[in-house]
Amino acid sequence: IPSEIEEPRGLIELTRVDEISFNRVSAIYPNSESGLQDFTMSIRRGDRVSLVGASGSGKTTVANLLLGFLNSKAGSLSINGKSISDFDPSSLRRVIGLVEQEPIIFVGSVRDNLLIAKATASDDELLAVLDRVGLRETFENRESLNTELGERGVLISGGEAQRLGLARALLADFQVLILDEPTANVDQATAVQLVRDLLAAAGPQRTVLLITHDDALAEFTSRKAQLTSRLD
Repeated sequence: IPSEIEEPRGLIELTRVDEISFNRVSAIYPNSESGLQDFTMSIRRGDRVSLVGASGSGKTTVANLLLGFLNSKAGSLSINGKSISDFDPSSLRRVIGLVEQEPIIFVGSVRDNLLIAKATASDDELLAVLDRVGLRETFENRESLNTELGERGVLISGGEAQRLGLARALLADFQVLILDEPTANVDQATAVQLVRDLLAAAGPQRTVLLITHDDALAEFTSRKAQLTSRLD
């Protein structure tokens, strides 16, 4: 009698993030010695958590694991009690959003760059999200939504690019926001105000992971995880 063949297990569509758990997770990039080593952290829905560590300690690796761009080689990473490998990777990226250290700014206007996140958004909606991230007045003093940003955002500052990146993430309505070194291109005084504004704009219901090398900025979140080890 032929044995039963198990059908391939379908991947789960992630629609809500209640809890993220890293349990002694290690990961390494292909053809590289950099990555993450023996990392443990838990995040619950609505948490504001800072991930602090020096360059090379694996902070951005945590983001890449959560977005499904990299697989762990040891330990376990789970969402809502299920292994992250059980979820459709594309669904991870619809629920978890990354605002990169240097957000990609495309040639075109402010409107063009915002509609990437939500093509159906009205001008009123775009202006409202610019207001939330502290950019509405800045651009209304130029040509409002028609303000040209130049190649790679050459016509705006690093801080403005960070705020615009957050505006796109808010339009996309991610449940979990990862802010990766959002103050890398600004001075310390501006950095403090920028982080306070970004966290306020994210709203109290959204889960936020702030990746930073600056302990002072971690004070604006409710909890801090420290990364101190490097891969040998």
